Parts: sequence; structure tokens; C-alpha cells
Amino acid sequence: LKERKTENDHSDIENKDENEHWSDDNLDDSSSNSSFMAVLARRYSALIEGFRYIMGHPLLPGLYALDWGMTLVSFYRELFPLFVAELFTEGRESLGLSERGAVAILTSINFLGGVVGGLITFKAQDCDDHYGRQVVIATIAYAAGCVLFGATRYFLVGALAVFWCGACDAVGATMRNIVVMLTTPDAMRGRARSGHSLAANVANSLGQLYVAAMSTFIGPGFTMILGGGLTVVAVVYSVIRIPALLAHHGKSSNSDSERNDDDELIADGIDISDE
Repeated sequence: LKERKTENDHSDIENKDENEHWSDDNLDDSSSNSSFMAVLARRYSALIEGFRYIMGHPLLPGLYALDWGMTLVSFYRELFPLFVAELFTEGRESLGLSERGAVAILTSINFLGGVVGGLITFKAQDCDDHYGRQVVIATIAYAAGCVLFGATRYFLVGALAVFWCGACDAVGATMRNIVVMLTTPDAMRGRARSGHSLAANVANSLGQLYVAAMSTFIGPGFTMILGGGLTVVAVVYSVIRIPALLAHHGKSSNSDSERNDDDELIADGIDISDE
């Protein structure tokens, strides 16, 4: 009887320990679930806040519309094999280029245009701080390059058009990023740039699909000419709907707050001349 009672006591103790351990595990699981839900709620709140900020911004919707307007109807970079095979058929063989070699040259020339366009932005920022206006001008110039791209069948002229489009695209993209950086406060800058990257990447993918599909129906040349015309329409629409694109000056969104802080320090009798 004593041994049986001792065994029962040990069994009760083990059951009690298991129940306590199970309770601790439940508490840990519930606390981890609650913390995960809290993090998820904060992320969702930040996402909605960023989306509302972007849509309510005086410039960002217009910039994104320009990016979509030009990219969605004229994306060409991944489709050089199509253009070489069906569009740039004159003058390529006289240069001794195969289709693969012609595609490689067009790809290199396009990236070279991007490098030149990036260098142009250094001078453009010194000459004019109307970054929104520079985006508009670069987009219209890009549209002209698309029309030349689709109108010619000569490889060298097409290569020049590809170079021109790459340079104009680089200028426009750089200026769009500058506007996002300067007109967005620190707390929203990451979400604004994420929105810009999302819009650009989605437009690239959809633009590749659109240009390939339209080239099947109406031909690659007319597709690029139509893309240039639709790009001009997108520019006109964006400028009419958002006039601030042409009037924006390159001033940081934090400059006014910093100036107000300086005024408060001066009002308090603090010398900020050394700063």
C-alpha cells in the first residue's frame, strides 16, 4: 500500500509538471501570436499610410503616370531579337552582323545611352532646378526616339534611335528619383521610393507583354510609332491634370521645417551663425 501510494504521488507530481509546462507553452504561443498580429497590423497601417500619401502628393501621381505612359506602350529592351529579325533588316548584312551580333550591339548601345543620359543629368541640375519640367521634356524626347525607332528599317538609324531612347529614359528616371527624394519627408521617403520602384517594375513587365502582342498584330515598326504617340498623349494628360509638374522647383521638403526651427532658435536668443 505504501509503495502504491508513493507511485500515485509521483504520478500526480508528473501530471502537475506536464500541465504547468503545457500552460507555459500556451502562454508563449499566445504571446507570440499577439506580437505577430501587432507587427502585421503596424505594417498594414504603414502601407495604407504610404499609399494615401502618394495618392495625395501634388507630384508623385503625375510622375508615376508619366512612367507608366511611356513604358507601358513602348518597352523595347527585352525585345531586340524581334526588332532585329523583323524591323532593322536593311544595312545589317553589309556590316557583317548576324542577328545575335546585332542584338548584342543594340543592347550595348542602349546602355551606353543610359550612361550618357546619367552624365547629362549632372549638368542639367546645375542649369535648371525645375526637375518636373525636365522629366516632361525628357519624356517627349523619348517619344520622338520611339517614332524614329519604328519608322526606320536601317540598322544604323535604329541603333541611333536606341541610343537616344536610352539617354532620354535615363534623364527622366534620374529626375523622377530626384523629385521623389526632395519632395518627400524622411518618414515617407522609403515608402515613396518603394511605390516608384513598384510602378516602374510593373510597367516594364506589362510593357514587354503589350509591345510583343501588338507587334504580332500590327508589326513592330507601327507598334513603336504608336507607342511614341501614346507617350505624348500621356505627357499632355499628366501636365493638364497636374500643372505642378512644370512649376516644381528643386527644394527639399525638409527645408521649410529646418527654416522654422532656425527661426525658433533665433527667437529664443540662440546664435546659429556658426551652424
